[in-house]
Amino acid sequence: MIAHPTANYFPLLGAADLARLASDIKTNGLLHPLVVQGGLILDGRNRWLACEQAGVEPRTVEYTGTDPLAYVISANLERRHLNESQRAMVAARLANIPKHRHKVNGDSSIELSQTDAAERMNVSVASLKRAKALLKNNPERVAAIEAGLSSLGQPTRLTLNSGDSEWYTPVEFITAARAVLREIDLDPASTIEANMVVGAEKFFTREQDGLTREWKGRVWLNPPYASDLIGKFIEKLKASFTSGAVPEALALVNNGTETVWFQSICEVVSAICFPKSRVRFWSPDPDRNLTSPLQGQAFLYLGKGWARFCEEFRHVGCVFVTPGAR
Repeated sequence: MIAHPTANYFPLLGAADLARLASDIKTNGLLHPLVVQGGLILDGRNRWLACEQAGVEPRTVEYTGTDPLAYVISANLERRHLNESQRAMVAARLANIPKHRHKVNGDSSIELSQTDAAERMNVSVASLKRAKALLKNNPERVAAIEAGLSSLGQPTRLTLNSGDSEWYTPVEFITAARAVLREIDLDPASTIEANMVVGAEKFFTREQDGLTREWKGRVWLNPPYASDLIGKFIEKLKASFTSGAVPEALALVNNGTETVWFQSICEVVSAICFPKSRVRFWSPDPDRNLTSPLQGQAFLYLGKGWARFCEEFRHVGCVFVTPGAR
């Protein structure tokens, strides 16, 4: 039986890329077998997950060397062109693994020190320590770094208000949204960088103007927070849902309960989550490290899967099912 990899040192593919790999494996078969040791995957995590999606039984070969950790590092670094910040994230994970998880030359009592981990990944100990702090306190920044959209060298936080229209959703909320919707067919207010985290099958950028396009399928919406746009996007969502073109949707908005657009969308939402704390957004621009806006947020769910929404978002904050749930 194949178990999950020895350790999640290296980032996995995003949802969209993983789906493409699964489709290729389903069509062409698995070209390269997984390398395993005692049922643990040393090389081929993405192929393993893609095989599960494709319904294909993966082929495996047994690792016969004496240093599986070195093999994992070598196999990944040879095939991935990781930048220094990404390598520092890997090093921080290597240094965080408890002693019994390491097997170097068959000795499970050896633990990689921070110096050893940094040396293996060719980064400084200082970079490793910065990465370690992010792993503990800032998961959305970690996701951005691992996607190649940010770096460890970003400036300290800036205090911004919601007049800025580009606020990128942290990965943990996208993960919850995907669990509710199962797939995201459309993100009508996005960017190339944002969709590397969202993984929507189709998305519209500012230049493509999602307000002028047809919305179909399961929608994730984090609309522009500019006051002259958010109402237009919410009304477009309501109209698309009411018409049946959008059977399910999940939107992240300001909790502007007194606004016309918020009152309007509440006529059709099935459930609402008010987060216990303000969302800490991120930006791919190293000169714009966004943090929590001055106003709180709300997650709005439209559709019949309100029970899934309640299950996935109850840890985020207070969740309410509306009288109009259907």
